[in-house]
Amino acid sequence: MQYGRHTYDYQEGTLVFHPDLIHGTALGPHIQGYTFFGYQSNEALHLSERERKIVLDCFSKIEYELEHSIDKHSKKLIVSNIELFLNYCSRFYDRQFITRESAHKGILERFERLLNEYFQAEKPQTLGLPSVGYVARELNLPAGYFGDLIKKETGKTAQEANQLLKLRTTSASNIPSTSSASLSST
Repeated sequence: MQYGRHTYDYQEGTLVFHPDLIHGTALGPHIQGYTFFGYQSNEALHLSERERKIVLDCFSKIEYELEHSIDKHSKKLIVSNIELFLNYCSRFYDRQFITRESAHKGILERFERLLNEYFQAEKPQTLGLPSVGYVARELNLPAGYFGDLIKKETGKTAQEANQLLKLRTTSASNIPSTSSASLSST
């Protein structure tokens, strides 16, 4: 699909809207909270048949509004249905994080190992603490997806988990220990 000077990969069932549509609405200030916009295709939302019907119902309501004469309620109804669609996507992503727990456990272990190696190599003294973007790149994940995954799995932001692991690594280097602390025990 061509929009302005840019070409977009468009498939049937794709929701595309201009940012001006939500500007000045209740959705406008919250649109950045839907972090899944930054996910890559391998983090795509996998829908059950029932979830697919819910999404198509949202699209159907938006389509209905677009096909009828514009009145004072049109924008509000369209934006409300876009927000409903986005909220369902958030719910479905939360479900997907839960159902893919075993795959995510490996990512958490790699995250902890990466940070342990980073701190043991004394990189913080020269480079500072690793950013979420750095860790995500090292794990071959988009930063938004990685941050959401860490938050869902640990209840902490990736930066908070990073800080806690640094504290434990620093403490562990000062106190002899026979066991390694796990991020999940935080």
